[in-house]
Amino acid sequence: MIKAGKALFGTKKQRRFPIAPGAHVICANRRITASRPLYGIPEFTLNQAYGVWCYIAVSIADNREKNASLFIEDAGLWNRNDDEKELAAYLDGHRKSVAESIVACGNNQNVIYERTYVGYAYTMLEPGEIGTALAV
Repeated sequence: MIKAGKALFGTKKQRRFPIAPGAHVICANRRITASRPLYGIPEFTLNQAYGVWCYIAVSIADNREKNASLFIEDAGLWNRNDDEKELAAYLDGHRKSVAESIVACGNNQNVIYERTYVGYAYTMLEPGEIGTALAV
């Protein structure tokens, strides 16, 4: 998160998209926590899973003096199987849904976004582990 924060806001000596002094800065976040049972198949209704994942997108408004930039977060449980490659493929495909949400938000608010940064993270759970995915 520190690396991503530096990439977005810059540093004291090299600012990028600086926060106005005294500004009220809103924090957007999405998180999910799940456990994987020691034995057997995870039960979704008991908040169990094979893995957890989260997505974040930051869209920078073209006209930042008039419009707000956009943060989108998403998080979920992976319950299909314990195949990490299949989860990664799902998340690569989920990028389209995230992009469609950004476009819809821009259209609804009449905002053009100059650029968008999108990323995700996930972890597969070993039997008996608890995992949390957090996008903030």
